[in-house]
Amino acid sequence: MNATVVQALVRHLLTAVGGGFFAAYGITGSTFEVVVGALSTLAGVAWSLYDKRKVNQGAPDQPAEQGQSDPASQ
Repeated sequence: MNATVVQALVRHLLTAVGGGFFAAYGITGSTFEVVVGALSTLAGVAWSLYDKRKVNQGAPDQPAEQGQSDPASQ
């Protein structure tokens, strides 16, 4: 899925959830905006951590020492 599809799905999902909360609990638009902002912040932090962890999994634990050759190869 590309970013445009994901953004559209999230937007429609948030609209449906907001409508449900408004109908069930009488939550106003400004309150819902605050909740969506907080959830967006948490989702952004979680995505950043996930992305960094995914990138670091491929990296070696110890960086290679530069400038020194392997004695076995000589």
